[in-house]
Amino acid sequence: MSSIVFFKPKAELNAEQQVEKFIQFAKSLTSFDLDNEPLDWAANDWGKWKNVTFLKAGLNSKMAYPKNAKEEYWIESAIRDFAKAYIRYEHTINDRKDVIEIAALRMLDKAFLSLKVAPSITLINGYILDQAASETIGNYSPSRAYRVGNAIQKLSQFLNDNGMLKHALTWKNPISRDKDFSTGHRENANKASSKLPSEESLQALAEIFSSNPQDPRDIVVTSMVVIAMSAPSRTGELLELRHNCLVRKEKVSGGDELFLNIYGEKGFGHHDKPIPATMADLCEEAINRVRKISEKPRELAKFLEENPNQYPPVDGLKSQRQDQYLTFSDALLALGLSRGRSAKSTLNAWVKRTLQSINNYSRQSNRQRSIDILDEYQRSVKENPDSNFTSLTLKKLNTLLREHILPDTFPYISAKRITKYSEALFCFFVNQLNTQDTMSVQMHSLEVINNNFLTSNLAAPTNSRSIFNRWKYFGAEYRVTSHQFRHYLNTMAQKGTLGELEIARWSGRADISQNAVYNHVTPTEYVEKMRNVGIGSSSDLVVRSSKNEPVTLKDLNEIGERIAHVTLYGFCTHDYTQEPCQKHRDCLSCTEHLCVKGDEEKLKRVKFLRDRTKEQLTKALDAAKEEFFGADKWVKHHTERLERAEQLVSLMESEEIEDGAIIKLSNDNEFTPLKRVLNEKPELKSLDKSNDDNANSEALNKLKSLLGR
Repeated sequence: MSSIVFFKPKAELNAEQQVEKFIQFAKSLTSFDLDNEPLDWAANDWGKWKNVTFLKAGLNSKMAYPKNAKEEYWIESAIRDFAKAYIRYEHTINDRKDVIEIAALRMLDKAFLSLKVAPSITLINGYILDQAASETIGNYSPSRAYRVGNAIQKLSQFLNDNGMLKHALTWKNPISRDKDFSTGHRENANKASSKLPSEESLQALAEIFSSNPQDPRDIVVTSMVVIAMSAPSRTGELLELRHNCLVRKEKVSGGDELFLNIYGEKGFGHHDKPIPATMADLCEEAINRVRKISEKPRELAKFLEENPNQYPPVDGLKSQRQDQYLTFSDALLALGLSRGRSAKSTLNAWVKRTLQSINNYSRQSNRQRSIDILDEYQRSVKENPDSNFTSLTLKKLNTLLREHILPDTFPYISAKRITKYSEALFCFFVNQLNTQDTMSVQMHSLEVINNNFLTSNLAAPTNSRSIFNRWKYFGAEYRVTSHQFRHYLNTMAQKGTLGELEIARWSGRADISQNAVYNHVTPTEYVEKMRNVGIGSSSDLVVRSSKNEPVTLKDLNEIGERIAHVTLYGFCTHDYTQEPCQKHRDCLSCTEHLCVKGDEEKLKRVKFLRDRTKEQLTKALDAAKEEFFGADKWVKHHTERLERAEQLVSLMESEEIEDGAIIKLSNDNEFTPLKRVLNEKPELKSLDKSNDDNANSEALNKLKSLLGR
């Protein structure tokens, strides 16, 4: 990636001039450029340089093909140049696989059309942004809509901060994060189990790896699994590994530790991930196995880089002169083609297929020299039918190789331009990993496996490509997805002694709150872990709770010796000498409130509260349907109370949790005096909250389902 230069607006320019200055600045950047072809700014399909097209929302990407492209398919021309500039600039600063900015821009484009307003970047305001958010809810799933809403918010802040708006604004994403309305831990446990690999599949993969497979495909699949089990990694990150990715560092306590140097997709760049000692030797063995397979392909890649005007040497070829005409047999040998009935007929068929392939390519102009070479070959065959020589030379084959046979991104393995073929661990000859005898290995050309390679090879045994099928492991339990290894390692880390920050860093995760998505430790395992360190072992806690006898904070595994306050549902650990109750006795929404498993009387009270909350929520939903003022606020309030009450009842009734266990519910949205002060800051407030009803519509539908309505 090119060096980053940040855009700096000039105070003396008006909004229109700032936008134009930014567009010219983005045009001068070199990100997305390929070595042999710079970015075509005028193109509306940037698929060759970056996986993005500037089609309007809802249109299929096939419409981007030149023969089908129409002006009305694209984002409005008045904002299209800015859209291109914004995407190029944002991905120059922090290149990512997901170009979510294009979704935000499409929703803005859709908002202008829906409101019948002439598209203009400088005239964007809260009304237009609210409409864009409304369009987002209707076009994407709840989780995706939340992310697109954040991208719209980031775009609005960029415009405001750089003086590109005629009227300054502060806008906040009104789309709330998708909530889980599950009724208890049992359903969560079932969901969690589907995200973890089965023990049977892990055992089978371990057996295959330890049996030292000889087939290149099996070696690569099992080695990728071992690497994925050594450090939590995304498939795209594994594919960018270099052949010298292992790093040893000396520990302060003595000895050394093994690290995996990996390129993080979330903006981390190249960094070292520690490998657990139990996996270090296996990971080193796995990488060495793949390194042996990719050694020759990497040598070819190095030759092609350093000798752009030469065709690579061919074993068995009589002459290696670049300008000498080749016989039909020599041409087949140079191209690595298996001879059919005759060398001539085999080569004729290959030339015909190659021309068809080029003609089907969307950018034929980039392969014009190859077309000329193949057309010349076909003419020479017709004009000299008895000749043993072709019009092909190694020099001409080199042109074909560079223009058409090698991947467009060469010498890099992907458009991200991070790792070269000559240094990539997973660099192979074409068809080198094919298990079909009819597919000959192309020793003159290169390929890398894509994101689907590992998943397709770990599919159910019914799939012929599955490694379980090839090694005779049959059954529904023998199936894994590549992302399940990441969930598995995160869950193992949660069971161990790693803290949340260390887990996030180890996983290459920018947001520590995302750890929860990958944490599948069961309540029973949590309780057992607490028992092992002496927490919650007070056998008479249930009796003392049911009799409302004094219980200290220490008995409840809290810090301090004072007596806990008895509530209708359990105990309150709040220190009233510091400040009064901030919850007005709304105990179930408070993280300072604890319940004791096994206290039947307290459980009855929680159930009573749950049932009453259901009734109140039903009334609030009816009022919201009738559009009574303020009803939506009560819907939100009763929703949160009902969700917490359902979860608490489920935990207190669970047979997997022992009596005497202390139950404490978390609350990400908990009110505190600090949050109140922050909310009173004018600059943190949204200027327009008119879209709350739209943001809550999806939640209302889910609530109706929850209440059986």
